[in-house]
Amino acid sequence: MSNLEEQSPNEFIHPKKIIEVHKQDKAQNRTLSKVFTMSDAIRFYNGLRFELAKSDNLSDETIEGDAKYSKNVLKFLKATNRMSKPATGFDQVVMDEFVHWMNVRKMTPYYINRHIMYIKAVHKQAYKRDVIKYKPVLFIVTGK
Repeated sequence: MSNLEEQSPNEFIHPKKIIEVHKQDKAQNRTLSKVFTMSDAIRFYNGLRFELAKSDNLSDETIEGDAKYSKNVLKFLKATNRMSKPATGFDQVVMDEFVHWMNVRKMTPYYINRHIMYIKAVHKQAYKRDVIKYKPVLFIVTGK
């Protein structure tokens, strides 16, 4: 499975499939066939949260909030041409740019902080699933 896009052009690739291929490539000491992007990490995280919601462990409001946060983060990634960059590339510098981007759009500090917490949770889940090797936004302080 050298390249997922070649195998299924113009099709949705489920994040669990991406993780499976990453782990196979790592186990066989091959170059990774697809970069695990921030948008992949967001899709994976939202999928996990949706599964929790189906088992009544999360409220609909939480899922709706996650959808808003992911929508705004994806808008930022598109606006800054970072859709194809690795998830680990979303570091302190990019986070500062994201906060500035949100401030320009007149978002409240509380709302921006919720986005930062969401991004940190996305990285944490990708790290826990052994998809990324470190959490680049681990030490970003939230709240004001």
